[in-house]
Amino acid sequence: MNPGSVGLQAYTDDEPIVHSMENFNSMASYSIVEKTLDSWNIEHIKVPYDVELAVVECGKRDRMDLIHFLTTGRRI
Repeated sequence: MNPGSVGLQAYTDDEPIVHSMENFNSMASYSIVEKTLDSWNIEHIKVPYDVELAVVECGKRDRMDLIHFLTTGRRI
């Protein structure tokens, strides 16, 4: 299970095969998976963080792709 990245809300990668991930928002995300006696509990958690600071740092590195991912949660 992959809820996304804590700090990268969307991406496209070509390893091991071409695949993409989108969260459709700018919040960080993670999941907690817990086995019970007869099933699984899955909790998806969204956490706000200082996206603007991350955008500024990406801008300093001319990473417009990362700025798009961070602010929209969508792939390009």
